Amino acid sequence: MRVLLLNQVFMPDTVATALHVTDLAMELRQEGHSVTVVADKREYNNRKRRYPSRENLQGIEVHRVFSTGFGKKNILTRLCDASTFLLSAAWKLLFLERQDVLIVFTSPPMIGVLGVIFARLRKERCIQWMMDLNPHTAVEVGYLKPKSLVTRLLFMLFNFSVRASDHIVVLDRWMEKRVRNHGAPPEKISIIPPWPVQNRETSVGKKKNPFSQKYGIQNKFVVCYSGNHSIAHPLDTVLEAARLLQEEPDVLFLFIGTGLRVKDVSEFVDKHNLSNVLQVPHQPLEMLRHSLNTADVHLVVMGSGVKGLVHPSKIYGVLATAKPYIFVGPQESHVTDLMADFPGGFHVEHGHPEQLVSFIRQLKNRSEAELSELAQGNPDSVFSRFAKEKLIRLFSDEVLRTRLSLSEANL
Repeated sequence: MRVLLLNQVFMPDTVATALHVTDLAMELRQEGHSVTVVADKREYNNRKRRYPSRENLQGIEVHRVFSTGFGKKNILTRLCDASTFLLSAAWKLLFLERQDVLIVFTSPPMIGVLGVIFARLRKERCIQWMMDLNPHTAVEVGYLKPKSLVTRLLFMLFNFSVRASDHIVVLDRWMEKRVRNHGAPPEKISIIPPWPVQNRETSVGKKKNPFSQKYGIQNKFVVCYSGNHSIAHPLDTVLEAARLLQEEPDVLFLFIGTGLRVKDVSEFVDKHNLSNVLQVPHQPLEMLRHSLNTADVHLVVMGSGVKGLVHPSKIYGVLATAKPYIFVGPQESHVTDLMADFPGGFHVEHGHPEQLVSFIRQLKNRSEAELSELAQGNPDSVFSRFAKEKLIRLFSDEVLRTRLSLSEANL
């Protein structure tokens, strides 16, 4: 097939969505499909960095389009960057050769509407691979008022994109339920979760770990939050736990990544004069295994109201480290679903920092051997159950070949 992928980010960008789209593109190319990508010319986090407008990467034709480079300073700058990308992508699609199928993702928000419209105009089959749901998330975090005219219009467009898509891929059962509530029939939806973005490699111990050495934290008990500091995932409970533990100098809270809530962390640290918090920027892919393995315990955070709207993809990388983990979020969610099958996890609901502190102290008081036993089987399980090749093959066999063929036969 001739396949077009539409998403804001693509390699060599290293944010999670870019890595998953890149993996999909490369696997489809290896299967013999002709693959074209339309993406942003600017890097997602460093908006000053630009990529070539057009290039061939391992047989994949990549077209990159203009967008403004204001960055993630606030909602207005993000909106401007997203809007200019969508306009540029629409212009590019007008002149691209017709494809057999268009696969559209969810970066930036509402890009699915653009994909569906152009698929219809170009008489292409359209698959939406929904990695989050908007405008739902924007309403949940307070960016949009639930009853406003803009919100109602955006929901009308979202409903149109759901009905007009030939098929929809979601990441978990909670997201499937949300999409079905918008009128998508079960046979039109497939659940295909993401996969760990890092390769299955071991890192050296903390004492010799280059990341630990760089920041001088080899002798600390490291509680790590790594990934996008999203507005949808409040860090208040974690930060309050850091404040409660500030008199225990052997415990360090490590925050790695970018996002709007980076500022929340900085302001909290300054306000309470905390010395047990270290903030580090987004790490390059080759450093990821070292930064993740610096942790003694990982934190996974999910906002209470965004179940089924966003997917906590960082959990797969956490499980691949064989380290214990603490989930701060709602009682029912995709992470708590996984906790039944992946040992070494603890659950805390938002607003209970004392419980989080209790779990951290319990883990700190265990020996290194005891800690390693808690989650030692998780890497084997996660790389088996969520193997990249298996999940992409599932997409190729179930969606590209079977579902689209049935859909076309019914026209």
